[in-house]
Amino acid sequence: MGTTAVLLLAGLLVGCADTSSDDDDASPEPAPQTSDASQPPASALDACSAAPEDALASINPRDREPVSTLLIGDLVFDGCTLGDVYSMSFGVRMVDDGRDLSELVSVGGGEAAPLEGVGDEAFRSAMGGEPAVSVTVGARFGDHEVIMRNDAMSNSNPENVVTEQESIDFLIAFGESLPRYYMEQAMSTRVGEGCPVADDVAEILGITVQLARGGTADDAVRCTYLGGDLTTVQLARFESSDPETLLGEGDDLELSGTEAATIDEWPESVEIHAQLSDNEMATVRIGAPDDGEVDADGVVDLAEEFTSSS
Repeated sequence: MGTTAVLLLAGLLVGCADTSSDDDDASPEPAPQTSDASQPPASALDACSAAPEDALASINPRDREPVSTLLIGDLVFDGCTLGDVYSMSFGVRMVDDGRDLSELVSVGGGEAAPLEGVGDEAFRSAMGGEPAVSVTVGARFGDHEVIMRNDAMSNSNPENVVTEQESIDFLIAFGESLPRYYMEQAMSTRVGEGCPVADDVAEILGITVQLARGGTADDAVRCTYLGGDLTTVQLARFESSDPETLLGEGDDLELSGTEAATIDEWPESVEIHAQLSDNEMATVRIGAPDDGEVDADGVVDLAEEFTSSS
């Protein structure tokens, strides 16, 4: 499945003001890297728990539950989304996949342009013209690269709108507050309730898993895994008023425990859509790194494992 990528950004020491003594220079013990299917302990460090409470509240007007995940489209980021609708998301880059910060920002839509006054270096991209309806900002704070996407700028309810400046102010507070050894402590394969443990995903697909996040929020399950070779694994289960339509036009697939399922196969990815009931859907998507291929049989096995636990 492709060549092994460099796992971590060079230099894990972040540039907070150094008020350290000799004791501060000693690297702390990293957080345990487990594959426990139970909810991660409250003390586990991730993007959601690392965000200052006041700053997080400023971009969460609906008081949605923060959900620990890998950012969709950029699974190299240990991320946090607000509720099951990703109106706001942010995260810290954990893995070097060969793209620079401006490339990562442009994934959000539109060309990335330099942004002054944010961190040591920052870029912004926008969709929908000016005023924009969606903005992505990425910034470097010392050796940490952070990213934020705001899709709440055009919410139909004015009380739920988060302005671009509010989201940038949050990103600054978030980036400046990251602890010195964040990446060492947050690199793990913790997943919550409803997600297959990382060891099972690795065995079924024949890969290693270096980073995993996910769990249940608002009756939806979302699970994300990043392979050691940058294979991406995305699983989701959610309610739908019209699951038959969401099956799409892929080839019919016999999948035990489901009412109907389809599969779409490309050399670099395989995607399965499954109708679990009259009002519930599941999706499984596996993507290979550059020049890699995905084994459809493994994806089907993983889909059966995931849907059978519904």
